[in-house]
Amino acid sequence: MRRSLVIAVFLTVAMVLFLTACGRKYRLQPDSIGDEHSWACSRGSAAQTGYCDSSAFDGRLNLIWSQGNSGKPAGPLSVHHGALIYPDTRKKVHFYDVETGRHLGRLKAKGVAQTGVAIADSLAFWGVAPRRDGLFGYNLKTSRRQWEKKVKDAYSGPILWDNRLVVSSGEGGLLALELDRGEPAWTFQADQRLTASASFGHGRIFQPADGGWLYAVSADSGQELYRVQLDGPLVSAVAVADRVYVAVMTGQVYALESDDGSVTWKTDLGHPIWTSPAVANGRVFVGHSGGEVVALEASTGLELWRYNAGAVIRSSALVVGDCVVTGTMTGLLVVLKAEDGVLVDSTTLKGPIKASPVSDGRRLLVATEAGKIYCFGESDEQADLTHK
Repeated sequence: MRRSLVIAVFLTVAMVLFLTACGRKYRLQPDSIGDEHSWACSRGSAAQTGYCDSSAFDGRLNLIWSQGNSGKPAGPLSVHHGALIYPDTRKKVHFYDVETGRHLGRLKAKGVAQTGVAIADSLAFWGVAPRRDGLFGYNLKTSRRQWEKKVKDAYSGPILWDNRLVVSSGEGGLLALELDRGEPAWTFQADQRLTASASFGHGRIFQPADGGWLYAVSADSGQELYRVQLDGPLVSAVAVADRVYVAVMTGQVYALESDDGSVTWKTDLGHPIWTSPAVANGRVFVGHSGGEVVALEASTGLELWRYNAGAVIRSSALVVGDCVVTGTMTGLLVVLKAEDGVLVDSTTLKGPIKASPVSDGRRLLVATEAGKIYCFGESDEQADLTHK
């Protein structure tokens, strides 16, 4: 009887501690500001290249920690101030310590945060799904909403550029908002539905649209500079490096000149593409629905290698240092050598991988549609022992 009572008390205390931790409101601590490595928006930067310049990740999938969440990812993941930011389908934005996986707290999203979360210093921004149709700016130091704007169907993956938040709307609007007040710096209205987030480079904002059009507008004023029509719907963000790299849903990959949109090269991968290109070190990496990751030479479009992951790929490729990472809808996570496509490591996770993996430069963070979160790489303790 006494033993049963002890066990019951222990389980009660454990449950209370668990619920307290999960229900704690997140607040950014002053000593966390200034995180050297961050992934502040969906593809890492406003250029949306999906590239993390790092030599600390060797590609080995050593599991550091895993966590379960009651909701699946509602939008892209991000990393900032030493925390993984995870928006879920239960109208919460969760913060997990990158090093330990400890739940640091959460914020109520006021809806499903389908855009994911973009972070600038101590401000966080996200948009919620239709019905509420809101765009929010939150002060992480106070855990309070700083501003709210009515934006209809804000699209996944807003970007940050020049102290502005650039957001695409499903109804065709492209907005540049001041970070601190949410006031419009400029707006641009396309004449068709926007189906992907914008990207920035060469003084321009590049906005894909459903009808196969890519708009180029001035980043300063929002004035349209030109538009280019491609083979089919554009459902993923473009990557901006030396040129603008575009994946078309019908299977083509383009390289366009940024100043006028002229076509440098075009390559057909033979399968529908639902992912954004990743660009690094003169190469373009694209995953397609046929289950392959394809590497192309950035200057010519020449195919360099293919790797067959065996299942549909909806997760945009991530490049960390010399490695390319992607996941499949069967939960297979693969790490390849960027140079030749040779498999470095792989593992099967619980649930489909749809959200793109992210990195803080040393660790790889992945979430699945089953609400599982995984962190691979070296812990701080392992890194200290390695470098002694």
